[in-house]
Amino acid sequence: MKHLFTDYIHPNLNVGKKTISWPEIQEKNVTMVGRSFLKLCRYKCLITNLLNIEELQKFMEQTLPPVSNAEMDFYTKQTLRKAYDNDKNYQTTMVEPIRDKNTGELQEPVLHFHEFLFLLGLIAYYCIDTSEQMPGKLRDFYIEKLNFRKVAQADYDLNYDEVLQKYERGDPDSYEDGSDEEWDEEEEFQDEEAFGNQQAIMDLVH
Repeated sequence: MKHLFTDYIHPNLNVGKKTISWPEIQEKNVTMVGRSFLKLCRYKCLITNLLNIEELQKFMEQTLPPVSNAEMDFYTKQTLRKAYDNDKNYQTTMVEPIRDKNTGELQEPVLHFHEFLFLLGLIAYYCIDTSEQMPGKLRDFYIEKLNFRKVAQADYDLNYDEVLQKYERGDPDSYEDGSDEEWDEEEEFQDEEAFGNQQAIMDLVH
């Protein structure tokens, strides 16, 4: 999952290569702007094969409720929808964070890594119908829609807090070493990251 997040933060997405590594993302607390996540959804054919732009905005607002007037405007003025409609050649266009011209303050929601995982989990919960249970929904979403490879051993018992604890302390089992080697297009399916969101997602939707 860290590979997917790293690939789609805008500095890397805009140049098509890794200019900011996973360790740098952790150290500098780098975030993903909302329109970069939209790009991910388009590259992975989630829109319109799995959900529409209105649903994506709803899930994003559930994950990132507005905490400023600018973020409120982002949702009420349907900025995400406008970006989707206007970006006809999304494979070649760049994403630059929307900032106030005077203050430099961000004018759009941004995702930290744990929020990125949570948003993907919401999409899986509401849009995957191949299973009735959350573990199955997440498994099918990550493998069939995001093209992850399934690992031999699955650990379905980690809860959301345990996943975050492993991520924060740098547990080598929770992600790979962040080396400079080229990454596979098909990531390995990391069960502790995918299934660790279950409790937090279920708390929100029930």
